[in-house]
Amino acid sequence: MQHNANSSGCANCVFVKYKNKAQTGCKAGKLENFHEKQLVKSSNGRIFYIGQPVCTFYRDKRWKHSKKSIKSMMGTARKEIQIKIVAYITNNLNNFDNVLKTIESLQSQKLKPSKIIIIQNSGNGVQPDFIGESKSIFKIPWEIKFLQGEHNRDDITDWVISKQKDKIMLFFDAGWMASSDLLSNIDRAIHDKRQEFMFLNRDENNQGLLFFKAAYDHLFPMTVNDILSNYKNSQPNITEFGKIWQ
Repeated sequence: MQHNANSSGCANCVFVKYKNKAQTGCKAGKLENFHEKQLVKSSNGRIFYIGQPVCTFYRDKRWKHSKKSIKSMMGTARKEIQIKIVAYITNNLNNFDNVLKTIESLQSQKLKPSKIIIIQNSGNGVQPDFIGESKSIFKIPWEIKFLQGEHNRDDITDWVISKQKDKIMLFFDAGWMASSDLLSNIDRAIHDKRQEFMFLNRDENNQGLLFFKAAYDHLFPMTVNDILSNYKNSQPNITEFGKIWQ
C-alpha cells in the first residue's frame, strides 16, 4: 500500500500510544517533530494529537507491515520515505575529467542520488572514452542531456526545473566535490528534524544548489536568479546546512 502523510493527526496511526482513549505518546518518537500541536477529541471519544507539519511516519492498519514489531515497522517506514534526489552536473567547459570527479563524489555518498544527469552545454561532442567506460564508471542510473548554444548556470537550472518532473533536484558544476554525508544530512533534516525550506543555496564558492520542484512551481514565473536574490537570506546554504544537521 502506498502511504500518505496524514494532515488529520495521529488518530488511527499504528505508532500511536493510548491510555484510556487518550494519546500519551508516539511509539516512533515523532511527536516532538510537530512545530505546532494540540489535543483534539474525535467522535468516538478518543483524544489524540494533530499538528504541523504533517507526519511522514503516519501509517494506519491497512499498511501491509502493520503487524510487525515496532522496531521493524519504524525501519520500514523510514526507508519508504527516504528522499530521492536527482543530481545534475553542468559541464560547461567540456571537461569530462571534472565530470568524473563529481560523479565519484556523488557515488560515494552514504545516501546516493537516484539518478545522475549530465547537462552538456559546450558543444555536442562527448569523449568516446567516457561513453565506452560508462558501464564501469556509473553505479547508478545516468544520462546526458544536450543544450544548444551557450547558457549561464541559472538559465540551465531554470530550463532543467521547468522541464523535468523530479521532486528534488541537486545541481553541481563539473569538478565540485560534495561531502559524503550531504544527501543523508538533507534526508535527515527533512524527515527526522522536519525542517522546512524551499531550497539550499550555493556555498561560499558559489557551488551546489538544491531545489524542490514544488517550491519552484509555486514561485513561477520567478526565475532561479530572482528566487535566489529574494530569498537567499532566509534559506541556508548547502555548506551551513551540512554543518548544522550532521
